[in-house]
Amino acid sequence: MFQIDDIREKNIDKFYEIYLTGGKLKLIEAVAEGLGKRSYFTIDCDGTIKRKPMNHALPLITTINSDNYKEIIETLLEQMVDLTQREKIKKIERLSKYSMDTLTNNFNKIMASGDKVFGLKYGKELFLRDRQLFFKMLFDYVLLEDIDSEKSAMAWSLYLLMKDNDFSDEVFYVGMSYLLQRRSEFNDFERVSSTNFTPTPKMEVIAVSKTIDSSAVSSYGKILNEFTYKKEAIYTEILKEKIKY
Repeated sequence: MFQIDDIREKNIDKFYEIYLTGGKLKLIEAVAEGLGKRSYFTIDCDGTIKRKPMNHALPLITTINSDNYKEIIETLLEQMVDLTQREKIKKIERLSKYSMDTLTNNFNKIMASGDKVFGLKYGKELFLRDRQLFFKMLFDYVLLEDIDSEKSAMAWSLYLLMKDNDFSDEVFYVGMSYLLQRRSEFNDFERVSSTNFTPTPKMEVIAVSKTIDSSAVSSYGKILNEFTYKKEAIYTEILKEKIKY
């Protein structure tokens, strides 16, 4: 449950307690409504484009442990929770009547369109019916996107937080909202897929990506490594170019 009074009063000890008794997901749930943006891409009548950066709270929380939790929680509350952008998070509705064919056939289309309402519903329904399939489809979509979008970092964080845990509407909302609302860009994929290149073994490229000081790059490599994909030769080439392998 969102702890707005404790956030306003900077009651950090309360959040230490939430983490120590409930873990990472309960900590996120306590601050979730202050972790997003109402929009990540805007353009005004003069053609001025504004892109808002990703909030790195979820990637940061994946690294929390018994030794660093105080430092991370202080950073979270002081630098990453923004009550001026607060969005109330309601329970995400299920689409129980939809067939798996309908869900899987429409998932990528909804991700690309950025339809937040249906994206959250489709994602939750897929997750609850087949968690492994949901993450494979999500990752396959994220690998199409330009690495600079940082969607790989958010998707990987969502995976670490939820792959072995019960579904959390708040955690899912924070992660998926960014993946849906951050405008989709496929420049690298479209360019690489239209050229002739000699495929490089993906494990070689992934190994190098682990040494790169970029959460987006390293997360892209981890996602590429997690499953086998039909287009993984192209994804490997995109990553190879990014790390200048």
